[in-house]
Amino acid sequence: MNKFQIGLSLLAYILIASCQENASKQMEASPKTKTQQVEKQKVAAPISSPEKMFGYIHKEGVAYSKELMNSTENSTTYVQPPTKALNFGIYTTDLAYAAAYQDLESTIELYKTVKRMSAELNIAEMMTSEMVERMQANMENPDSLAVVAGKAYYQAVEFLDANSQNGKLALMSVGGWIESLYITMSAVEENEAGALTVQKIADQKKIVQNLYAYLKNHENELGVEEAIKQLKPIAAIYENILLNENSEQLEISDEQYEQLKTAIVNYRNRIVSIN
Repeated sequence: MNKFQIGLSLLAYILIASCQENASKQMEASPKTKTQQVEKQKVAAPISSPEKMFGYIHKEGVAYSKELMNSTENSTTYVQPPTKALNFGIYTTDLAYAAAYQDLESTIELYKTVKRMSAELNIAEMMTSEMVERMQANMENPDSLAVVAGKAYYQAVEFLDANSQNGKLALMSVGGWIESLYITMSAVEENEAGALTVQKIADQKKIVQNLYAYLKNHENELGVEEAIKQLKPIAAIYENILLNENSEQLEISDEQYEQLKTAIVNYRNRIVSIN
């Protein structure tokens, strides 16, 4: 098994990354029950896909920087549940980043951190023995593993819903999404017109709209109202990113890029520094 497959397996194990494109295609190819359609709708609302973003920047030749990730040594300083949930999302995304760039040492260390934090957040029981067995059986087949990970994710969402933990899921999603953009925009220092990575950053407009709406639906949950407050300036910047009339693609100006980068960095630093 190569390093990427190990990283992907670990990412699937902790269940807070959305299913990859192969999983979505295979699921869409089969008839959907009403329950499956509801499950996919739930996933689309709060969760982004950091592993896809990192796949793009890796493909574009963007250099890997271990320093961009939150140090695992900080993980024990996050005591309050909202802060822990936000940083759980950050560490999950860091795990995806390390796995995408085949940094096996960091992947293993981040996996240990995420596993411990999941127990502290009382969500470790989302992982059933059946899930573990299915993942282990498919570790040599990334495509099949992606399908298993996707199904496992839906079960995780059901678990959080059934146990009235929507607020926790929302905060994890915020932390993960912020970290994915923080790493990407820190690695891509300038707005390069026409670059695939920059286009993917602009395309996050729909995701932040869905994420913001999901937060609003659960604003009475612990920590969510503050997350809405912090996310609002970022959402406002995205609202002003419009379609190019010629290309029919979202186009981000240099000014918007710098504003967005500053807002993302500020919020990310706030999340990781809160005690």
